[in-house]
Amino acid sequence: MTTFHIGVTGYSTEDFDKDKARAYLNDAYDTMATLYPHHDMIVVSGLTNRGIPKLAYEEAVRRKWKTLGVACEKAYGLEWFPVDEKPVIIGTEWGD
Repeated sequence: MTTFHIGVTGYSTEDFDKDKARAYLNDAYDTMATLYPHHDMIVVSGLTNRGIPKLAYEEAVRRKWKTLGVACEKAYGLEWFPVDEKPVIIGTEWGD
């Protein structure tokens, strides 16, 4: 079976419209599920357990999709979402 990695980017801040963000995520995830019903999905985001990454991971878990986190070394000082796959740490600065 083919696996798709769905990348979700966004800030790990709490100052945003969570309802609107959830609606955008659900729309995108629904589209992927409709277009590729027989594929496994892994949601890849910034590892932190806050902001957009948190919402992206929570919805993935609700759908029983796997999760993977990719971040820089600065993530070591933050709370991580309990992703399914081993986290990938790349670089020292955000965006590396």
